[in-house]
Amino acid sequence: MSLRTVEYLGRVKLLAREGYFDSLIAEIRSLDDAAVEYFSKRLSKVGISEKRGFFKSILPTFIFSIIDSLAPYLRLTTSRIVKEYSSLVDVMGDPEEDFVNYTCAEEIETALDTLRWMSRLSDFKKIALSKAISVISEVLYSKGSMLSNIQSLADALSKKILDDLSTIYNYFEIKKKTLIIGLLLKTKCSGNRSHIDVLRLSLLALPGIDQRITNLFLYYLTKVLFKDEASLSSLHVPIDPHVARPAIRVGIVSKLPSNPRYASNRYREFQTIAKVLFPDDPTALYTLKLVGLKFCKHKPACDLCPLFFNCDYALTSPE
Repeated sequence: MSLRTVEYLGRVKLLAREGYFDSLIAEIRSLDDAAVEYFSKRLSKVGISEKRGFFKSILPTFIFSIIDSLAPYLRLTTSRIVKEYSSLVDVMGDPEEDFVNYTCAEEIETALDTLRWMSRLSDFKKIALSKAISVISEVLYSKGSMLSNIQSLADALSKKILDDLSTIYNYFEIKKKTLIIGLLLKTKCSGNRSHIDVLRLSLLALPGIDQRITNLFLYYLTKVLFKDEASLSSLHVPIDPHVARPAIRVGIVSKLPSNPRYASNRYREFQTIAKVLFPDDPTALYTLKLVGLKFCKHKPACDLCPLFFNCDYALTSPE
């Protein structure tokens, strides 16, 4: 981390110990259940729920997370996300039951070209995402119902990636993922590793997959669907424009890109702050997404926002 980042984090930790953020923390905690319910309803609109069981939820949730994470870029509302997911299912089959159909990257790419919004992605992006989906599907096909929890998924996916480097990546893709693959190897060899850390790096190592898709998938699977309390403290907050905007306005960070790179200082800074404020569950800060969608828009509705009295922007802006 840069010296500026280290100094800023030191100041945040000091302020947190002195109780400076207590009111904001309490307000965000009070909204966390509502946020989880909101995102649970988003998943349920395409039939994804904990009733499917862990194994059958993996691929549908992964595909939904990809489409959902692209919403800011493609300007997708919730209804458009649902339509795009449903259109893919119409072409490829239900990923819950027909996941073998998703093992062929070329067929997935062809299906993406038929979709209204995903077809607008670059050919390179569609090829990369198709390959990522096919790798997940191959792991499901080979392991079956043995994938019953986060640990088994982390072990299977990391093994698949490290065993099949030459088939998963071309020269240009592996150059982009060298750092992540190195971190994955280091983490797997560490005696003090968490299964979430291994799974996060395994997902990040997939072609076309960034921090937003990875962390959104883990948030949906671990917190929203299966409420794996033991894993919550290891989660990272998915960062998108609707999270970055209120985070800056509230005063948690001074700057935050809408989709920072995993290895960037800004990403590390934000995740560390989330861990300082919410050590048991950093993704409580993902409540900011709900605030960003409903109140903290480009033209904010500050008077209606539940974070009004804890927001630097609202309290200093002229009426």
